[in-house]
Amino acid sequence: MKRRYENSYESFIWNENNTAFDAGLGFFNRPNLDVSFENWEYQTQVHTNSWGLRDDEPSLLDPEIILIGDSFGFGWGVEDDETAAAILEERIQKRVLNLSVACYGTVQEFLLLQRFCEVHDATGCTLVFLYYINDRIENRAPPGEALPTVRKQGGRLVFTSANRETYDQIMQIYKRSIITDLSWHSSVLDLFVGTFINPRSGREEAGNFDWDRWESKKELYPGIPIETFEVFEYTLRVLNLYSRERQFEVKFVLLPFLELYEEVDDPRDYEQEKKVLRMVQIPYLDLTSQFSREDFYQYDRHLTPKGQEKLGVAIAKFLEDEKNP
Repeated sequence: MKRRYENSYESFIWNENNTAFDAGLGFFNRPNLDVSFENWEYQTQVHTNSWGLRDDEPSLLDPEIILIGDSFGFGWGVEDDETAAAILEERIQKRVLNLSVACYGTVQEFLLLQRFCEVHDATGCTLVFLYYINDRIENRAPPGEALPTVRKQGGRLVFTSANRETYDQIMQIYKRSIITDLSWHSSVLDLFVGTFINPRSGREEAGNFDWDRWESKKELYPGIPIETFEVFEYTLRVLNLYSRERQFEVKFVLLPFLELYEEVDDPRDYEQEKKVLRMVQIPYLDLTSQFSREDFYQYDRHLTPKGQEKLGVAIAKFLEDEKNP
């Protein structure tokens, strides 16, 4: 069943009707969407505003709280009013802007924040970053991939724009076909067709950003590669400086992930991220002990509406506790 789901599932991001290439950010949601997004375990309707964010238009103006994350913040698999951002706004009765974009890492999130602030001149907000374990992968990507990256050059940090060719290749891998449709509708047809023809061939390789591939491109992208947690640390230090300029208050939420609640040998944890957050003096909330397997979709592995509600409530409590220690 897991293989069948991987053969046939729909990706919101890797769909040219929903997103477009963006050299500075890698990709971005198309503005003013009103589209259906469904997989085996859910059927939802996704709306975006004039910025391409999954929020309403008034939220763009003078938000008090900006929620920044990936698909968990975006609300993958739930309705617009079931996202953690919507729950948070209802609980605290303050204007919340959902600045989350599926498949973004910390670097992209910071670059998007900068872009938003340049246009709307946001100041004095509380920034809540939602960090997911797979952000390590996006943050570690080498230059020349489908998302912007960071490396050292001449004693300074260099941001590299995303590569259009790589982006187009990933789009092609996720494109729906007769085979993916057959796999979707019938387990028998999936067993017959999917065994001999992998409709998503190359998906895993495309998602595992490989520094070996960078070796053939390093003349185009000179500099020194940076380790995963170095990228995280440097990005947070730049974020701290930027936040002082704009009088932002920064907080991090470490998101739960399904692996923690399954029988997995040596599951991952957030100890390295916590070490970095303490080093740069950013308050954080680790939610991994507050969730359970029932809060996730079994195959999709994102939060259910119940899980999103728990996330929104937990963030509201975190902000309230920080305000009244």
